[in-house]
Amino acid sequence: MTTKSSVREQDLVRRLQSLEVRLDRERGRRRRFERTALALGAVVMVLGVMAAGRGSSVLDVVQTRRLEILDQSDRVVMLASAARHGGRLDVWDAEQRNIVRLSGNGVGGDLAMFDRGGRQIVGMYADGRAARLEINNPETKTPAVLLTAGRTGGMVSVADEAGQPTIRMTTERRRGMLAIGKPGQDSIVLDSTEAGGRLRVNPSRGRQSVRIEGATIQVDAGTRSLVTIAAEENGGVLQINDLDGKLRLEATASPAGGLLDFRNAEEKAIVSLGGNDTARGLRVRNDSGVSVAAVGSGDDGSGVLEIADLNGARCGVLGVDQTGGRLLLAGRDGRSYVDAGGDNAGGRVEVRDGEERVAAVMRGAKNGGQIVVGLEPGLTGITLDAAGTATPTISIFGPGGRLAALAATPTGGLLNLMDADGGIAVATGSSTRGRGGVLSVRNEVGQEVIHAGVTEDDEGLIEVFNATHTRNRTLSAP
Repeated sequence: MTTKSSVREQDLVRRLQSLEVRLDRERGRRRRFERTALALGAVVMVLGVMAAGRGSSVLDVVQTRRLEILDQSDRVVMLASAARHGGRLDVWDAEQRNIVRLSGNGVGGDLAMFDRGGRQIVGMYADGRAARLEINNPETKTPAVLLTAGRTGGMVSVADEAGQPTIRMTTERRRGMLAIGKPGQDSIVLDSTEAGGRLRVNPSRGRQSVRIEGATIQVDAGTRSLVTIAAEENGGVLQINDLDGKLRLEATASPAGGLLDFRNAEEKAIVSLGGNDTARGLRVRNDSGVSVAAVGSGDDGSGVLEIADLNGARCGVLGVDQTGGRLLLAGRDGRSYVDAGGDNAGGRVEVRDGEERVAAVMRGAKNGGQIVVGLEPGLTGITLDAAGTATPTISIFGPGGRLAALAATPTGGLLNLMDADGGIAVATGSSTRGRGGVLSVRNEVGQEVIHAGVTEDDEGLIEVFNATHTRNRTLSAP
């Protein structure tokens, strides 16, 4: 059973608790009021100073060596104080960890930010001539991102987990540069030059690198260029050098056509391949740069092959004319000595003397051919004819005409010797009436005056006739 005294005690306890709560609230309101009043006072003082500055030369100043900002728990969360190199401002978080510090460093401003472990993760510095911003890796305490500025321009550097820079951006002499790679070796470099933009790609091993600059692409080995691809006013250019930097291959393109040159150790073109709207082909030169061989197409689109001696004198041409293929062989004096060709009738080969006169001709015809040895018509020469079904014949000509003829007949060989007028003077060969040979001697009017042959009994017989062939005398075997 509850007594009156216990009830009074409980009521007293409740009143005391309520009073404590109200007192705590009052303290909080008073602290907030004090802070507000302090802030308002500071504002009023500043405004007063500003107002006084307008109307009077005497300024009212509030000075302090230390300014603390407290939270609701009366803990310092911001501190403004004087330090060795000037003012200093510190900021703490709710767990009383110093996370921001702003101060002077003797040559400029200094801003540092810390993580919850007290490790600096951001730093900003100024020394009057340059500025620096660091974003650090909290594990290695090395800059992961670095921004600097100086008289020559700015720089941005990005490092790996070990603090080794792998990316950097800089400006120098009014030009920008971006480099990606590892310490001491840039894998990719992008910058600007007077010609325009430039990109360089370096391998992880070796000296070769690729460079794109303006309208040019180059593959370099150290300070020497190995491959160059460029755009010029009239077209593109490709150049390939050896390890000594000597040009060995060059390709060019222009509105007229393309040209590919292979060069020797003296950088002289020894093989050229190219073409344009009217001609195209391949040319070979010796080490002196003299053209010694060429193959291509002529103005009419047909193929042409040329060869020359070491001095460039043309010694042979293989081409096509109106009748068909044609081969010309010349001496080093430039004169043509052999002319070979062909048409629908057959082939033809002409051999000329030192004065380029035809000395021998070989022709092909249907079912046969002809060989002519001699000079111009009417001069001494020899012919060999074997065409169609005609009897194959070898003829010898003199200044006046044919002087001898050797033929193959169905019964055997036949030889005719002519006089100065072209008439048959002597005829000899196989007999047309039987086996054996026959010899016939004729006078100037063509009458046979001597006849020698073989009888049916295979005996020899000689007949001698008068000029009119009306009388004869016969000599036979006894």
